[in-house]
Amino acid sequence: MSAGDIVYKALARSSAFSAIAADRIYPLVLPESVDFPAAAYTVTGTNRHSSHDEIGGLAEATVRVDCLAETYASAKALASATRVALGGYTGSAAQAVQGVFVTDESQDYSPDDIESRRYFVHTITFTIWHKEPNT
Repeated sequence: MSAGDIVYKALARSSAFSAIAADRIYPLVLPESVDFPAAAYTVTGTNRHSSHDEIGGLAEATVRVDCLAETYASAKALASATRVALGGYTGSAAQAVQGVFVTDESQDYSPDDIESRRYFVHTITFTIWHKEPNT
């Protein structure tokens, strides 16, 4: 299971996340005319660790999740729900997840990027250690 799959499933199964953003979870970019709040995730890098006996198996992925909303409070609430969902993930892929760690957080504001609407962004960067099937 990929790190992107883990993020999507953890957020989709979180009642706290869904209460704020419903099913608005997108890889890489938001669609045009998206309703806010919403989240976009990007796997920015993956290190695969091998041994002499095994290729692959354990991966260390860096994932950025951008939580976007029309108000600062909503962006912050969505970021909090995201942090809790990933940190406490116990879905069907939980056996693959070895650990999820927050490595960075930042906030931003964009007045005109999407259809001349203003929005706030709370970005969280995670490191996800997970098992991958050997291929």
